[in-house]
Amino acid sequence: FWASVDGTYQQVQVQDIFGKSVKVPSVASRYSQPEATDFHLPFVDGCRAEIPDTYNAADWAEFLGWYLSEGCAEYNEATAKYCVTITQFDNINPAKVQLIGQMLDRLGLPWKYSSTGKRFRIYNKRLAAYLHQFGLAHQKYIPDWLFSQPDYVIDRFLDGFIMGDGYVGPGYEHIDGTMLYRCTVKITSEKLIDQLQMLCCMVGLPSMKTYVGPDERYPNSKPQWSLGISFADGERALLSGWEKREYED
Repeated sequence: FWASVDGTYQQVQVQDIFGKSVKVPSVASRYSQPEATDFHLPFVDGCRAEIPDTYNAADWAEFLGWYLSEGCAEYNEATAKYCVTITQFDNINPAKVQLIGQMLDRLGLPWKYSSTGKRFRIYNKRLAAYLHQFGLAHQKYIPDWLFSQPDYVIDRFLDGFIMGDGYVGPGYEHIDGTMLYRCTVKITSEKLIDQLQMLCCMVGLPSMKTYVGPDERYPNSKPQWSLGISFADGERALLSGWEKREYED
């Protein structure tokens, strides 16, 4: 694990520091990295439209991040309607719309973008059947598959999720001169917030969970939780895609 030895953080074994006074960070990347495993989409009877069976781990993780932050799935056997939707407005975030389209192309998923410039749609029974299990916004969660992946795959998930449902506030200068930033995610699924915090811990990103409560502007609003993620400017490759803008009131 990581510990400060002679004033610098390094990876150490327990026997090397036994009986010594050392500093241990609250979060740090894992000592050993598991091998990335491609994602295999479960088979569904009666699915006529062909899509790939297997997906690159990093690309699928990014897709999952976008879906859990900005997506929904309709699976209705009575009407035979099977549709996966990811919302992203072209007049507000054209660069993100382009990124999503490129990602879907890499995955080999056939998609259409609405004429109103608001959302991507993928009509496929097999894909909708898998994603439908994650429920509505307040029910969403991260599948176990992601927690067994190496850091760079988790990074891609966080990249997609944060670009979909996060914002970065103005930076501030640390005592050592480093520019620090805080990314905030606010959602209605406490389980998903807890899992996001676990992933941040796994890849060495400090974070803090806060209960926000219902949005009083809307009747029947669900309780919300926020997760503040701290990072140094340029610290991780994934951060290049996060949008830096002022906090919203």
